[in-house]
Amino acid sequence: MEYTTSHAEAECLVQPQKRASLAEPAMYRPINLERNLAMSAVARVTEVIASSTVSIEDAVKQGVSRASKTLDNVEGVWVKDIKATVRDGSITEWRVVLKITFVLTD
Repeated sequence: MEYTTSHAEAECLVQPQKRASLAEPAMYRPINLERNLAMSAVARVTEVIASSTVSIEDAVKQGVSRASKTLDNVEGVWVKDIKATVRDGSITEWRVVLKITFVLTD
């Protein structure tokens, strides 16, 4: 999956502002992507599955660390799914499915 974003498109993007409580509607404001998009960029997203016997956070860190050894310009990660292996009523392993975004270079 590849995508590009131009300055015109970037100015149209919005993100929610923080709200005092969940009962209040989220207000939106434009995102200033100018500093990140001096020119159009092309990014790619790849899926990685990682595991840890310690914690979910450790599994995510291990997945990002391993992906960064192979991929240049890793910019972000999205935890798509979390699973656990259970033995004798206890969690023995955490597994995460990650979507890792990296910017392609020329």
